[in-house]
Amino acid sequence: MVDRQSIEHLARFGVTAKQSSQMNGTVRFERKVVLFNNVSVRDCSFGSYSYVAPFGHLLFADVGRYCSIGNNVAAGGSNHPMDHVSTSPAFYDRVFGGQAWAPAPYDRRGDRVVIGNDVWLAAHSRVLPGITIGHGAVVGMGAVVAKDVPPFAVVVGNPARIVRQRVPEGLQERLMALSWWDYDWPASPAAAGLDWRQPAHAIYQMEELVAEGRIGRLGPIVVQITEDAATDADSPDRK
Repeated sequence: MVDRQSIEHLARFGVTAKQSSQMNGTVRFERKVVLFNNVSVRDCSFGSYSYVAPFGHLLFADVGRYCSIGNNVAAGGSNHPMDHVSTSPAFYDRVFGGQAWAPAPYDRRGDRVVIGNDVWLAAHSRVLPGITIGHGAVVGMGAVVAKDVPPFAVVVGNPARIVRQRVPEGLQERLMALSWWDYDWPASPAAAGLDWRQPAHAIYQMEELVAEGRIGRLGPIVVQITEDAATDADSPDRK
């Protein structure tokens, strides 16, 4: 569980984490991130305006901005040595208290998962280690993602397959060029007139507002939690 002092430190940067959450390794945050009840994360990073719903479980994952991670989503994972005599950690880890001899070293960390900006991982979906989910993509409820997902694709099933594009190709190109997720739209009064339900018209307005410099940009990682405590981040890099 996350100690109260760390929770209070995170809150000063607009990061909300419930005390029932678990954070291991180094977990890094931009401002405006929410981890709901019973979320478990290890060695992850989170961009602004992203959240993880209850019972989410993320290992070695970099989550972009404006991402929605649903209930019981799992992303990333640890490895087991499939080419050894046994896959059990009894022979290389201290899960059961160690061995009477010095085991050969084995790195259990899985390859990192990269989740782009404005991605929705629906409830109970699974993302295997080493996968990249492109900007604007949607992973359907219960889907198991075993290969990379292109930007704006909607995937469902086990294994996950593309069933459609979330927005038309022409709009995809404009959204990618705009990189709208680099901007703080919720905190910008100039965005009040945008109708987010009408993408084609909204993108035109967004392009104008960005070109005029009327929308503030989001900043880099500002705070991190390590095994010791929550501290201010000392690097401008997000990942």
